[in-house]
Amino acid sequence: MQNYQLDPSSGTRLIGGDMLLWSDAHPDGADGIGNLGVLTGLIGRFARDRRARVLLLGPRASRLVGSIDPDVDVELVVRSLPDARELASEAQLRRSMVLWCGGVDRFAPTSQFDLVIALDGPDRLLTPDSPGAHDLDMLQLISEWVAPAGTLVAQVHNGLGLASVLDLPLQELRPEDRDLAQDAGLTRQQLREKLRDERHVGENTNDRWWQGADGFADRRPYRAELAGALDRLPVQLETLYGVYPESDHPALLVRADNPHQELARAVATRLQSDLSSTRAALIDPQAMVPQIFDAGLQIDLAPGWLVVARRDDAPQVPTPALVWGDLELDPQWATTVEVAVDGSLTASRGGEMLEGRLQRDFGRLRVLPEAGESLEGQLRDALASADLTRIRRSVRRYAEWLTSDEIRDGQRVFATPENVVATPDGHFRLLDESWEWLGTLESRTVVIRNLRHFAKRVLRARVRHPWRAEISPDQLTETLAVMSGLEPDPHDLVVVAEWEVDLAALLGAAEADREARLTDEISSGASQFTATGGPARGYRETVQQLTRMSNSLEVRQGQIDWLEAALRMRERRLEETERTLGRVRESASFKIGRTMTAPGRRVLRSSQRASLRLVPPELLGKLENFARRNLK
Repeated sequence: MQNYQLDPSSGTRLIGGDMLLWSDAHPDGADGIGNLGVLTGLIGRFARDRRARVLLLGPRASRLVGSIDPDVDVELVVRSLPDARELASEAQLRRSMVLWCGGVDRFAPTSQFDLVIALDGPDRLLTPDSPGAHDLDMLQLISEWVAPAGTLVAQVHNGLGLASVLDLPLQELRPEDRDLAQDAGLTRQQLREKLRDERHVGENTNDRWWQGADGFADRRPYRAELAGALDRLPVQLETLYGVYPESDHPALLVRADNPHQELARAVATRLQSDLSSTRAALIDPQAMVPQIFDAGLQIDLAPGWLVVARRDDAPQVPTPALVWGDLELDPQWATTVEVAVDGSLTASRGGEMLEGRLQRDFGRLRVLPEAGESLEGQLRDALASADLTRIRRSVRRYAEWLTSDEIRDGQRVFATPENVVATPDGHFRLLDESWEWLGTLESRTVVIRNLRHFAKRVLRARVRHPWRAEISPDQLTETLAVMSGLEPDPHDLVVVAEWEVDLAALLGAAEADREARLTDEISSGASQFTATGGPARGYRETVQQLTRMSNSLEVRQGQIDWLEAALRMRERRLEETERTLGRVRESASFKIGRTMTAPGRRVLRSSQRASLRLVPPELLGKLENFARRNLK
């Protein structure tokens, strides 16, 4: 029998270890859950039986309660009392819901469940006064609560995932930062908050409370360790998904036997590039993610895994080969697409979403996009090559396709390079063609807008290009537009900025003050320092660029040394010539010759002056030119 105390304000059952002031859902006022839309459809497959009993463990899994049939019995376990009180409002909409608050290690259910869902590790399932446990220990514990005909859905972070490969680890506070704090009279916490936006430091310090505590692992499990742990569980592995772009931000689920690798590769590259655009990184994700998929390591190096396991008596539920959704989008515009092994697509929403002149037709997501390579990757490679002919050819080809009849008028403005794939036969195709603009935009405006969007992403990612380092997004846009055959003027950039503000307002992502938003949008193109949100370029690429610059500097220094040596040699020759000339002038023969020829030189100079006085002034210039040409 589970011992508990009742929270009078919410009816939550307190089992011990409950955190009275901390919130996992809103740590420090931020969103600690993220978008779980990509998981809702998959979870719904296992909770269709109204007689089933469902257990949701942790803050992230508890947020899925709204996607489960209201007639299904649900129990939730969270460690944060503020989160429990927030979730208590869901009880009024359900037939039966029991809410527990405390550490999962203190939870002792009297019966098993038909579906157990856990999307967090020990860092969010346990509390500081809980005995330590590893991720795989928690997996073993919660699998015991699965009924004989039940299913387990659990998410596990990868200790060797893309997060550890891409992210640049930064020391929380450097020695010079501590000196700065002492000089400014700041506390350690105040300094951390000051540096948070500058270096992406200290954001998850509260989530690392378990590091160094007894019983907790220093790292997350690897793929081989997960496979060994799954073999020891009382449930059998049904499906293992790789989670992208991050475990805490699932927007793509890829099965190990996914036959649509090109599509998964394109979607993962776009998602990872979008998420990593403002973070310090060891390696450029735009280049790294395609290599991982090409090498067949998309499961081994995934940021996390989603485990779907069942008991022997559980019914076999078909699972999609690929699931992807929108990463950061208002719920009214967002959707999730499931791709079956046979290539059939199922969207979580049907019909259309219309707001002003912006429309999204979810029905267009039921057609499998053509496989191909990301156009943004091709354009980035062209810029990195510093081959102006190649860049001009690539940009002009993109602009010609953008204004051709191969693409609908309303879709042109959404055909940005990251949303376009180049098929093996050389054609361009949209990756997501559900978006459409119902208003009228001139073709030149569309080309300039999409090139400006690409220019911002290029500078934000610190992509190598052949122009000066401090080039602004608008200047890069003008350069690329000229290469495409256009001659943009400042008015074009203002029109593009106004359209960007209108689009953000329709998507619900803009401030209420349109003029202030427009000013920010225009200024973001005037300087790359206002257009970029933080360090994004991969550390490896930075080192490579530094090496190239060092080699180039060494070559230039060698040329300078050679020129200086040549100059010193000529100076020595000039000095020798001057000394020789001095010796000649000091010689007796030179002095005798000068003395004997002196009368003749005087007569010659006098006759020259007399002759020039006799020549008319208008002919003097002509004679000088004639003499200069013929008496060389």
